[in-house]
Formats: sequence, C-alpha cells, structure tokens
Amino acid sequence: MSHYAWIITKDYMPDTKYPEGSNMNAKGVAGPHDASEEQIDWASRHGFDFRLLDDDGEVMYKGRLFVETEFLDGVMSAVQYPEYRGPVCSWAVDEEAGFGPLNDFGTPNAGATEIQYRCSLPDGTRVWATL
Repeated sequence: MSHYAWIITKDYMPDTKYPEGSNMNAKGVAGPHDASEEQIDWASRHGFDFRLLDDDGEVMYKGRLFVETEFLDGVMSAVQYPEYRGPVCSWAVDEEAGFGPLNDFGTPNAGATEIQYRCSLPDGTRVWATL
C-alpha cells in the first residue's frame, strides 16, 4: 500500500465527451494505483492543495494530496528566491509523495512539468509555491 494518495479536483481543460474520472476529463482521477480508498477519501477531504502546470506555466489540474503522518516532518512553507519566477515550497516530505501527483498522473497524462502547493510565506500570506 502507498504512503500517500492524491485526487484531481479540477481539470482546467476537460474533454466533456468523456466521463469525469477518465484521463480526458480528469476530475475524480485518484492515485497512485496502490492507494487505498480510505487514503483517497482523506486526500479529498483533508489533503494539501496542489496544482499541476505545463511548461508555459498554465494550470492544467488542481487536486489534493494526503501523506501518512510518519512521512511528514515539519510544516509546509514557502520561500521567495529572486532567481525563481515565484515562491518555492519548502516542505520536509519525501520526494515520492511530494512529486507523486506530477509523476503518477500529470506528466504521463498531459505533459505537466511543475507541481505547486498552497503554502504560507513567513508573514502568513498564502501563495502557490513550486516544490
């Protein structure tokens, strides 16, 4: 069983000829393949907000990620570095879970190249930050 689960909550470019929960109309698609129904349910209700972007910076999908607590080490925060186009997410979670939605679904399904999480800057401002 996986130690994380994710679910797509919004597809910004759905092909409505296909049913929701399919690769072409991804709202409701969840993973990875070995995630339990309970983990997916937790992701949908309590998960960390993420979004997947293409190489032009266009948002393709939005979703939520659940990670088993023993794999979390600290809080999610954002840091602004001048050399990046936006805030960078500083999050002490293993790469497999953090990049899971991108690697499991976003890249193979639609060529997504970036994952961002909703994080807080040191002043408490909530921003989308690249992991």
